[in-house]
Amino acid sequence: MSRLFPAVIIIFISFLSLNAQPSEYELEEIEFEGNQSISSSELSGAISSVESPNWFFKFLNSISESIGKATVYFDSLKIKSDLESLVDYYRDQGFFKAQVSGSYSLNDEEKEAVISYYINEGLRFVVTEVNIDGLDEIPVEFSTKLLANNSIDSGKFYTKALIDENIGEMTSYLLNHGYMLVERERPEIIVDTVQNLVNVNLDFNPGLRYRIGEIRIEKTGESKDNIRDTILRQLIGVKPGQYYSAEDLSRGQIRLYRTNLFSSVLVNTVIADTQGNTVPLNIKADVTNLNELVPEVIMNNQESSLNFGLAASYTRKNFLGDARNFSLGSNFTVNDIFNIDYSKLGRMFEVKDTSILGYFDARLTVEQPYFLGKPIRTRLESYYTITKQKEYKANILGGRLSWDFELPRRVYFRSLLVYYSIERSEYQIVEDYLRALIKRQRNISLDTINIFQPSAFTTSILGVETGNTKTDDLLFPTQGYTLSLNFEEANSVPYLLGFGSRAQFFRAVTGLTYYPKLYASDESAFGLKFKMGYVKAFHGPDKEIPLNRRFTAGGSNSVRGWPARELSPDPDLSFLTTEDVLQIAQNVAIGGTFLLEGSVETRNRLFGPIGGALFADYGNVWNGYNNFRFNKVAVAVGFGLRFYSSFAPIRIDFGYKAYDPETRQTLLDQKFFKDIQLHIGIGEAF
Repeated sequence: MSRLFPAVIIIFISFLSLNAQPSEYELEEIEFEGNQSISSSELSGAISSVESPNWFFKFLNSISESIGKATVYFDSLKIKSDLESLVDYYRDQGFFKAQVSGSYSLNDEEKEAVISYYINEGLRFVVTEVNIDGLDEIPVEFSTKLLANNSIDSGKFYTKALIDENIGEMTSYLLNHGYMLVERERPEIIVDTVQNLVNVNLDFNPGLRYRIGEIRIEKTGESKDNIRDTILRQLIGVKPGQYYSAEDLSRGQIRLYRTNLFSSVLVNTVIADTQGNTVPLNIKADVTNLNELVPEVIMNNQESSLNFGLAASYTRKNFLGDARNFSLGSNFTVNDIFNIDYSKLGRMFEVKDTSILGYFDARLTVEQPYFLGKPIRTRLESYYTITKQKEYKANILGGRLSWDFELPRRVYFRSLLVYYSIERSEYQIVEDYLRALIKRQRNISLDTINIFQPSAFTTSILGVETGNTKTDDLLFPTQGYTLSLNFEEANSVPYLLGFGSRAQFFRAVTGLTYYPKLYASDESAFGLKFKMGYVKAFHGPDKEIPLNRRFTAGGSNSVRGWPARELSPDPDLSFLTTEDVLQIAQNVAIGGTFLLEGSVETRNRLFGPIGGALFADYGNVWNGYNNFRFNKVAVAVGFGLRFYSSFAPIRIDFGYKAYDPETRQTLLDQKFFKDIQLHIGIGEAF
């Protein structure tokens, strides 16, 4: 025994030193070999071992542990768990015969380690049969629909995600059709390793089908006595006697929140008080102050430039009852705050001075959650706006009535907004801009323009907006897509009523953003954007289309190598005679009628709330799609920094002209500091 004890101690110390030695080596690389169906980036996200960060992140971390990323050292004990994780990951993707092994190599000179995982994926298994039990006691139409909508079709490759998604859909269906206490068993997966087939058995216990019983309302807050219980009952949209639906309760709670009458709302069933197949519904709402006066400091990205301003608004909530809100407000905003002369602020709305651009807006709004007894959010607003751009000054007086519809859960487009507006707009062209335009097109130099009268439009617009958002995160999406569509028809309503009008036209804009899952980590994202717009007069000339319905490009949300609105075709002055030149002001159509633009961008969180981006943008505006030319597409490249605050990303982008269609110059012709275009924005570019 005395001779055995020292030997055991020596073996134990040797074992500890053998396992401690690799911890001195930095984990330089993790490599995968043999993976054909699953990318290495996906596999990296499935294991616990991670590669050591690059020198920049380690340098930042050496300054402070709260920034950057620390050096990662090799730990051989993680290899076993990584192998198990990889096998489990492959099984979840249907590769039940996958074999995984691993090894590591140590570089004593550089003190670096490399882990290698070798994968033999084998064949991917196919679902051959799906059995669903527990649906015998629910109505036949429900079970038939559940079975018909089963997405685990025979012949598909097996994936755990597909099974989980299908179970979730079936459970949601039952929850939305009265089966409040539905239970689901863990799916039984039977694997045939001889024929590479999988049988799936799903088992549900729907339980009783419940109806809503008594609706209980509990109000708190300083203005609780000013809100009638009937308002909450109407907004929730659920009545005693109807079958329980989790989706209906969720929608009702959202309706209550959107009224801005309540600081908090909770809608739930009281399971402990169920009687038979009825369950009481409890609504708890904290009512806010019904009068609200709000001063604001404005920072936004309208007109694709960073704008700063002040605003104030008064809101009377529950105006005339029925959860109706009345608001009156105004704001004053200066565009592109880093490139203006503040000493000339008082001359902002003088047409002859273009050193300061911006807008003033006064607006009166009445909003209510119902229209004709239906949950259609309705908004009526009137407004007066003064806008000052480098090319023109606009005075716009208008009104708009809009209806925001709730759409069924299973339709593709998840939003639908229909609106009708009528506005009187008056545009006055800036003389310096007009003289430069005449010089370029007609080679005529003018010191002054003798007669200068504003161009006026009365425009009636019927429009519709719809779209869909399927991303994994609103502020930092890493996968999914968004789709938006907007269509407007102008001036047909007054024409049909016999009032006459200027040009009748339509305007269509579509936008698509797509985020493919290229990175294994949710700290990085890759995005693509495509946007196209077209406006065309079908009765009257295109030059009579109002300036605020035409297109321009360039700026922080567009082609970032150019300033805001810089990409725009010159107005056509061919209609002018020599005698007209001194008297023009009307019929100068600024902006184009066909827009095409897009972006490619990679976003990466660097440390904490700080991130970076690399991007390439392209696009331009033409007068008509028939004038589109590939050699007229402007291209910009650049990089940016991001601060991811709790409410929205704040970004700084530096853009360069990679290809200028006007001068035919490329990035190599640019001077790095002189030709850089700085954009500061709130929210991502797309």
